[in-house]
Formats: sequence, structure tokens, C-alpha cells
Amino acid sequence: MFLIYLACIIISANRTLCIMDTNESMTTPLFNEVRCFLVKSRDFRASEVLSELCDSFDAGLISGDSCSRLCYNREWKISDYYEGNKVVLVMKDGGQTAVYKSIHPSIKDFPAVNGKLSYDEFTDKVLELVNDELRLGWPRHYKKHLMETLWPTLRRTPGESMSTADRVSLWALLQQPEFILFRILPLSRVTPKIIGTCGQFYSPEALVAFRMKGYYMNLKGKILVHIMGTLKLFHEFLNEPLQWCDVRFDNLGLSADYPKRFVMMDGDMVYTESRLRAAFEGRPCATDDDCRIVELFIYVVLSYEKPDDKMEPWKNDVPIFDSGHGWNEESIGEKSEVDTNESSKKHDLNKTRIAEVLGDLCSSFDEGLISGDLCLRLCYRRTWVVVDYYEGNKTVLVMKDGDRTVVYKSSLSATTEFPDLKNLTDDEFSEMVVDIVNDELRLGFPRHYKKHLLGMVWPMFHKSHGQSLTIADRTSLWALLQQPEFILFRIIPFSGVTPRIIGTCGQYYVPEEVFPFHTLRLYFSREYKIIELTMGTLKLFDQFINEPLQWCDARLDNFGVLPGLKKRFVLMDADMVYTQSRLRAELEGRPCLTDADCRIGDCKATCTVDMTCSDRVDTNLEVSRNRRSHGLFSCHILSPSLDR
Repeated sequence: MFLIYLACIIISANRTLCIMDTNESMTTPLFNEVRCFLVKSRDFRASEVLSELCDSFDAGLISGDSCSRLCYNREWKISDYYEGNKVVLVMKDGGQTAVYKSIHPSIKDFPAVNGKLSYDEFTDKVLELVNDELRLGWPRHYKKHLMETLWPTLRRTPGESMSTADRVSLWALLQQPEFILFRILPLSRVTPKIIGTCGQFYSPEALVAFRMKGYYMNLKGKILVHIMGTLKLFHEFLNEPLQWCDVRFDNLGLSADYPKRFVMMDGDMVYTESRLRAAFEGRPCATDDDCRIVELFIYVVLSYEKPDDKMEPWKNDVPIFDSGHGWNEESIGEKSEVDTNESSKKHDLNKTRIAEVLGDLCSSFDEGLISGDLCLRLCYRRTWVVVDYYEGNKTVLVMKDGDRTVVYKSSLSATTEFPDLKNLTDDEFSEMVVDIVNDELRLGFPRHYKKHLLGMVWPMFHKSHGQSLTIADRTSLWALLQQPEFILFRIIPFSGVTPRIIGTCGQYYVPEEVFPFHTLRLYFSREYKIIELTMGTLKLFDQFINEPLQWCDARLDNFGVLPGLKKRFVLMDADMVYTQSRLRAELEGRPCLTDADCRIGDCKATCTVDMTCSDRVDTNLEVSRNRRSHGLFSCHILSPSLDR
């Protein structure tokens, strides 16, 4: 009985209930009695919190898309409950595990929202709070998209205003930094998605917790790959690197969507770089220990032997170069085993033009005029297996690299017609890079972000540990930055709608291999599959951060599928994809006589009474449907019912 009494004291003092795994040798009648008491106490406290939550929902004081399901019959199957710096409820919902989190157990513990505010004033407060937390500088005209991201019900019920219960619930959620991080930054791919909310509670997707047990050390290489994949995403996040200040394996989990990296289970100590800088700079201190924002910091050292890979861009691949062949015009297209169709196709290629293009590129590399992480691979022996060649508004070279197909693309024929880059300092050149990227994407990268941005567009800058770029580096990078598609693919690879850039050489860039839609007709023979993938892609366009992406060339020819990714399309050609701010800058104020003067591709605006163009008036989904008349989407594939 003394143990029971002691357990009661611990529970009442800490309000932290933790049931530990037991060992058969410890199983005595008294121990079982204490354990049973603890479980009942845990379940009672959890039921108490949930009952108060559902009573508030029934009274119309709070709302959320998970409330109806959570409060329907109130027969909760509690798996675990924790109450400390955060309240965590783990429940069984059918055959799935649901996790509900909040920093306070009751809605009454959160500051009240001013009920006299108009909707516009309330959204201003929301924008201010989110900007203060993440410091990513969302503009005021971004409010509508931001509100739909935070409170998805607004997107599902366009035109309906938020009720008082909606405002109370959203305001309580916005007092929790982890909710803002998880809801706003799902494209970072290091945070779990939020499944739903109810009042002050939010439910992230269930993750498989990673615990550093002894036998995991046999998989040190695999663990290192997962950690490096996660840290790389932290570093590459847009608009600036994410900073992780609570480095513990307990904070890491595995998601079914991301098998090759960890996902954060606890985001309380994850900051954007600007947010962390604001917390550090100006803080009074006596020693370095006063300048730490950390709960627990552990150095994890894993020994790992790097394989001896000579080809950096694609490890363990069959080299493209065949020994015994020198480069000449006739060597293009040679391969030992090719089928009749390939041979007949290559017979029709303009071999002279291909030889001229590749010869000029490699000669420039040999003379030190250009650079790139693929130049050495491309120009080492100059025996190329060219599959296809196209030259129009863009030059496209399709080549074989072992078993891979690689595509070299450029909208420039040479790198000669550029401003003098020799006499610029590193700071001046990096500021020019920030300016040209900001002009193209209009995402407002700050000047202090220039080193990170330079590393994103030119990864060799990071590999050289910040050493100055050579003239060849600057010339090649400047040529690449004149191509909007390169900027889009390089800067926003995590949008989910663009392929990654594998490497570059001079003015040419190589996106990762994408299977064109027209080659997958058999796979997409069912119309519902096309609908599913198209809607998944358009959803990512709409949810992109910092603002929706606008698609002005809605053709299936521009779509492809990445290997292993069958839930959405990705863009093979992004020349007509814009951020919302970039498209607005192109349209607004443009002189016009009719609405026809206010079109950019498939994106429409109207000609106002001032004879200038307005902002875009149609949506990505409407553009897709309007393409039916061109035979690219059949009438029954994208029908008006999709809007309902």
C-alpha cells in the first residue's frame, strides 16, 4: 500500500503519467496493483481532458475538422497519455494510431481572441503572428492563401466566413510554435503533416519512433544516410536554412512517405535562421553558456566508410565512356547493342550539329572558360551515345549514360554575351545572384541569405567550403541563371512538382530522369488515374510556400512521372510556371485594349476600364479544363464536378 500512496504523490505532484515496460521477475501482486492504479489514473486524466474538449465542441465554443469524429460517441481507446511541457494523447482510432498534441490541456488556458475584430483585422493579426514566429516575411496580399493553409476548411468552403469557434480554435493553435511549423512548412519534408485539429489540439501523422537501441549500431551506415538526408533538407529549406536545436534521436521518427530520411516528431526547438538570429542577437550574456538555445545537445559520431566512387554525380553507375573510342563525328550514336528502332532513329539525327554543340561545349571546358560538376564526365573521352536531339526555343540533348537516360537542356547557345564578371568581388557577384533570383521568383530573399542561396544554385560552392568562385564558375552560373526553368528547378525542388537538377556543365543543366506522360499510356489507360494524378499535382501548385504557383501551359505533354512516384505528375517543362507575385508583376499595369492582350499562355486576366490588365482571374484547375478543346483533356476526364 505504501507504493500506491507513493504513486499518488508522484502523480499529483508532476501530473506526468508514464507506464514503463515490465519484466516478469517484477510481476508481484502488489506491483500489479500499483501498475493497474497508474493505468486507471492515466486513462481517467485523459478522459477528463477529452470530455472537457468535447463539451466545449458541443457548446459551440471550439471547432475543428477532427472534432465530430473525436466526440461522436466518446468511447476513447487511450493508448498513452503524457502531460508535461506538452499534453500528448495517443489513441486507437479504428485500426490506426492517432496522436493529439497541445501545450495546454484546456482551451481556457490560452489567451482569448478579440471578438470585436473584423475578419480583415483578424487575418492581419494571424499574418503578424506567423511572421513573428517564422520570420519568412509573408506579404499582406498573401493573407488569403496563408489562412487557407492554416485553416483548410476555408479552402473547402469558399465564401463562408470563420465562426467565433473557428477563430478561438485557430488562435489557440497559433500560440503553439510546433503547430505553425508543421502546418506552414510541410514541403520541407522534415516535418509530419497535420491530419486534423479540434480546438487547441492538433493531430500530426503517426510516425514510427526511432530509438537508438544496441542492435541498431549494426546499421550505422544506414542510420548515417538517414541523418544526412534529414540534415540536407534542413540546410536546403526555402527561404533559409532550418536550425535544429534539440539534437536527440528521441525527436526523430520514420514516415511511410519518406523512407530514406528521418522526420521530426517534436518541432519545438526547430527555428528558421531569421527566427534564431532574432532570439540570439542582442541577448545580454556573461559567458558563452548564456548564448545557447538548447535543451539537450548530443554529438553522435558514427564511423562510416565512403565507397570509392570516381563519378560524383551518380554513384556506382556504369560509366558512359567506352574504352578504345576517340571522339569524332561518326562516334556519336555508336553502341554495341541497339535494337532496330533505335538504330533507325539515330540514323536520322543531325550528327554534324550534335558534334558541333558538344564539341564547342567541351572545348570551352578544356580552355577553362566554363565549369560544372558534369563537365569532366561529359568531356573525358568524348564518346557519346546520343538518343535524341531537339533545337528550337531550347536545345535538348538526350543521351545514354550506362543504363540511365540523361537530358541536357539549355535555352542559350553560348556563354559569351554576358556582362564582365571578372572585376566583381564575391559579395557583389552573390548580390547579383540574389537580385536575379528575386526578380524571377519574387519570393523576397534577403541579402544576408546570399551565401545560402549561392550554395543552392551552385552546390560546388558548398563542396569547396565557401572558396571564391572562379571566372569559369561565374560565367557558367550566370548563363544558367538566365534560364527561368533552371532557377525554378534548382530553388524549389521540394515543391513536389519539379524534378531535381542532377548537375550542370556550362549553360546546360540536367534534370533527374522523368518518364514522359505519352510513354505511359498503358499505365494511365484508366481515366480516374489521370484525374487522381492531375488533382494531386494541382493541389501542390496551390499549396506551395510562400504563395501558389501559377501554371500557364496546361498540356499533358509537359507532364511526366518520376520513378517510384506514382501519386502525382511532375513538370518536364516549366518555362510557363510562375510564382503568384511574378505573374502579378507581369500582368498588372500592362497596357491593353481587350482581354486578349492580358493573357500569358493559358493564364487569363481582364482589361480594366483604365486600359491596364488586372491580376489573374482564372485558376490552374480552370486552365486544365479549358484545354479540353485542344484534345489534351477529354470532356469526361476533367469535368466541372471536380470543383464540387
